[in-house]
Amino acid sequence: MHKQLIILVYLLFLLFITDKNAKASEGLPNILLLTVDACRPDHLSCYGYKRNTTPNIDKLAKEGLLFTNAFSQSAWTTSGMVSIFTSLYPITHGIDTKDKIPDENILTLPKILKKNGYAVPVFTKFVEINNYWNLGFDAVDKDQYTVEGEDLLKLIDAYKHQRFFIWYHFHGLHLPYNPPKPYDKIFQKDMNDASTDSEAVLRVRYSLIKINSIVISETDKKTIVALYD
Repeated sequence: MHKQLIILVYLLFLLFITDKNAKASEGLPNILLLTVDACRPDHLSCYGYKRNTTPNIDKLAKEGLLFTNAFSQSAWTTSGMVSIFTSLYPITHGIDTKDKIPDENILTLPKILKKNGYAVPVFTKFVEINNYWNLGFDAVDKDQYTVEGEDLLKLIDAYKHQRFFIWYHFHGLHLPYNPPKPYDKIFQKDMNDASTDSEAVLRVRYSLIKINSIVISETDKKTIVALYD
């Protein structure tokens, strides 16, 4: 699995609130935790990548904090995410396979914030698998929000009059690499006719693939990287 980039938009001191019965004061911010699946930091412009792939993320990095030393606690997305919400290593929280359920007594970030007056809505699609049960989120009706990206904006708008903590996991960079128009043409100059219709490229564009199930030539690789970017 690709490394994932975690963009954290929150104040760290919230993790250390000791008065669990206190209400969130007017001075506390809304919190958005945006995680991006299969996002390689070495393909972001703010980390020195040659292509201008991430102008908006670059702006955030320039105005905020850019971490150059960040390590996921697991190569598996789910286990790593549970570590973020619990501050525990996978060997401690126990989510190392798809059939595991977090202990309901484990203290989590959503539970702490909820006790301090925050709404903690999350889309059902992010917590419907049992690995994400008992984390303290309140699932919202996924049928109200459909288009990825747009659903986040609608959710923020729905909770704009409340103090909220929202986690959103973006899947757009995951296989298959078949970006919508006009993004499929941004790096067209790096894609040639010989590679756009090869078996490897077509499988990467339209399906998930298993490791070592296809042979990818150097020409194919250039096209696939351009589609990913």
